[in-house]
Amino acid sequence: MVIRSVVNFGNHDQPDINTPSGIDLAGADLRARDLSGLDLRQARLVGVNLSGASLFGISVAGSDMREANLTGADLRGADLSYTDLRGADLTGADFTGVDLTEAYHDVDTKGVPVEMLGQMTPATRLKGYQAQ
Repeated sequence: MVIRSVVNFGNHDQPDINTPSGIDLAGADLRARDLSGLDLRQARLVGVNLSGASLFGISVAGSDMREANLTGADLRGADLSYTDLRGADLTGADFTGVDLTEAYHDVDTKGVPVEMLGQMTPATRLKGYQAQ
């Protein structure tokens, strides 16, 4: 992953270097931040607060975003394919051009437009999934 400038992720500052994919930002408060175009594939983003954030063109493919807060986020053109969105709240997010191919959801995932659910995979199809 390449981060082109210093981006303040709360307690997780990332300098202008090549950073391996799989960064751990679990629980970070990134609300209303501009993270447009970042490559956060296979990141651990469990419980991250991205409410109102600009995530235009971001790639979080294959990331763990369980229980993330994405309310009102700008997701236009984002790649959320193969992302675990179980329990996430996407209420009011802009889904224009979003790739949700094989993204996982469950009954606790909120705010995904009905017309986009067809791209997603119910968590019940996850290997070893157990309802809680």
